[in-house]
Amino acid sequence: MLMNNISEAFNGRILEARDKPILTMFEWIRCYWMSRFAEKKKKAEKYEGSILPKPKKRLNLIATRSMEWQARWAGELKFEVHHKNRIIMERFVVDLLAGSCSCRFWGLSGMPCPHACSAIFEKGDNPEEYCSNYYSPAAYLATYGKSIAPINGENMWPKVNCEHIDLTDD
Repeated sequence: MLMNNISEAFNGRILEARDKPILTMFEWIRCYWMSRFAEKKKKAEKYEGSILPKPKKRLNLIATRSMEWQARWAGELKFEVHHKNRIIMERFVVDLLAGSCSCRFWGLSGMPCPHACSAIFEKGDNPEEYCSNYYSPAAYLATYGKSIAPINGENMWPKVNCEHIDLTDD
């Protein structure tokens, strides 16, 4: 499903280039990626903090939702977390050392769930310290830090002596 969303987003972005001849289309795509990588790299170099702005905003929302939960320390770095409203009978086991919660959100997303945030706050730590490195500016820069080299136009290409390719059918 994720791959399908990525391909649909990419196809939507190159829509204006898809009706062009193949080399023109590829040139448009190359220029698009060259500019995109340069913009993303510039943006990444400005980030401060341990996680990127969008994940930080999401984590802040999760941390707010964690106030509905009560964590009980069970020893080591394990906690039992239950809802503050006694009518809701849900309980979850959080292991801060393993980076896991029995709701499985943390393992799937790489970001602490509300239950884990409740345990993290009980311990007196910051939830940002428990986020996956994938949310870090360093990971973003590792993705977009390389640049796509610009190239000269066709008029600047070296001339090559070779056989002419005959495209007629015989």
